Amino acid sequence: MSKVSILIPTYNRADLLPATLDSALSQTYRDIEVIVSDNASTDNTPELMQAYVERDHRVKYIRRSLNEGPIVNYSTAWNAAVGDYVAFLDSDDLFHPTKIERQLQAFGARPSDTGFVHTGFCYIDRHGKPLSRTVMLPEGDLFEPLLRYQAPIWFGAVLFTRKCIERTGWLDASVAQAADVDYLLRATRLGYRAGCVQEALYSHRHHGNNQSNNITGLAKSLFTIYERIYAEPDVAAKYKPWRNYTFANLHLDCVGRFLASGQYESAGWHIAQALTLQPEWKQTLQPWVQSLLYEYALGPTCDDLVAFVGGLFDSLPQDVPYLLQHRGLVFALAHVGTGLRAFYSGNTQEGRDHIVCALKHYPELPNRPAEFIELVCHFSSKLPVDDPGHFASSIFDQLPDSAKQLRGVRSRVLSKINLARAFYAWAARDLPRVRRQVIAAIRHRPSAALNRGVMSIFTRSIAIPAFNSSLQPSG
Repeated sequence: MSKVSILIPTYNRADLLPATLDSALSQTYRDIEVIVSDNASTDNTPELMQAYVERDHRVKYIRRSLNEGPIVNYSTAWNAAVGDYVAFLDSDDLFHPTKIERQLQAFGARPSDTGFVHTGFCYIDRHGKPLSRTVMLPEGDLFEPLLRYQAPIWFGAVLFTRKCIERTGWLDASVAQAADVDYLLRATRLGYRAGCVQEALYSHRHHGNNQSNNITGLAKSLFTIYERIYAEPDVAAKYKPWRNYTFANLHLDCVGRFLASGQYESAGWHIAQALTLQPEWKQTLQPWVQSLLYEYALGPTCDDLVAFVGGLFDSLPQDVPYLLQHRGLVFALAHVGTGLRAFYSGNTQEGRDHIVCALKHYPELPNRPAEFIELVCHFSSKLPVDDPGHFASSIFDQLPDSAKQLRGVRSRVLSKINLARAFYAWAARDLPRVRRQVIAAIRHRPSAALNRGVMSIFTRSIAIPAFNSSLQPSG
C-alpha cells in the first residue's frame, strides 16, 4: 500500500486541534502518518499532542522553538514526511472519513500525469455546523483556468503525489497569504493535471481567527503572484489578451471580500480598478449579481446581505448609470437572500418579512422572476442537505400572500435544481442518480426534455453498463 502523509501545522489551536486530529486518524484508508508541526504554541498543545503520540503510532509531533510563520511550519512537517502522497490539513479544519480513500481511487482512474486530486468542500462554523458546500469543481488541465483566476480549489482538499511536490518546489513565503494559489499555478504550469472527487470531503471551519481574514495581505499576495506570472516571457506572449480580464477578476474578488467584512472604502477602490480594466461591466449586472451577491454576500463570511449591497452601491462611481438604475432589483435580491437564510434556519416569519421588503424595493419582481429563480436555485443547491429541492419547494409554501405570484415559478425552480444535480451526479459518476434527477426535472417541467445536454447524459447513463465500482461515490 502507498503511504499518505497528512501535514498539520498548528499554533495555539489546542481547543480545535483534537477534532482535526481525530478526523485525520479516522480515515478509512489506514496507511497514513499524521505529522503535527507546532509553531511554538503557548497553550497546552504540547500536553495534548503527547497524549496522541502515546495513543497512536501514526502520529508524529514536532515542536518548533520559534514561530517563523505558517510556510516554515509547513516546511518542517514536509521535511519529516515519508509518504508517497501528501495532504495538507489546517489545524481547525476537518477531513471526512473517506477523503483519502476516494482520492487514491481517483488517482488510479486518471492519467499518469495527474499530480494532484482535489475534492469538494464545505464550510462549517466554529461548532462544526455545516453552512454551505461547493458543487461542480474543475479537473483536467487547469493552468489556463487558474491563470484566469477561475478555478476554485481549496488547498486543504488536495492530495498531491510526492513527485509533484518535489518537482514543483515548496510554498513561497513571500506570498504567504496566497501561497496555495501560487503553488497550484506552478504545478499546473509544469503540466501536472488535476483530478477531482465531486464530493464535499473537506470541511473548512469559518471563525474570526482564520488566516484568510487578513484581506489586505491576501490581496497584496494575489496581485504579486499574478503580476509575476504574467511578466514571464512565455506567458506574456501567449496570454497577454487575458491579462486585463484576470486582474479585473482579482479586483472583483477583493471587492467581495472587503464588502463582506464591511471595509467599504477599500471595496470602492477595487471596484474602480475592475471597471477600468473591464469597462463593459458598467453595462451588465452579471458580475455584480452572479459573482458578488451569490458568491460573497450569500457566502459564510457575510453576515448582512443588505449592508453588503448598500456598501456596493455607495462605493460605485457615478459614471455607471446602468448599474445604479438597478439598485432596487439588487436590494430586492439581497432581501430575498436574507429571507432564504431565515427560512433555512427555521425563522419563517423573518423570512416572510424579508420577502415583503424585497417586493417593496422592487414591486416588478413577480413580473420578471428570472433573478428570483436563479437566486433560489443557487442558494438551495449549495445547502449541506441531501435534497435541496425539498427545501426549495418548502419556500413556496411559506411565501407571504403579497408574493403569491412568485409561487407560479415553483416548477421551474425544482426542474432547474434537479437538472443541476443531474450534471453534478454525472461528474461524480453516479449514474443511477443522473437518471433519477433527470426524470424528476422533466416531471416538474416537461420542456427540460428538449435540452440536448440533459438528454445526452441521461441516455449515456442508461447506455453505459456501469462505472468501475471503485469509482462509485460512497454516499
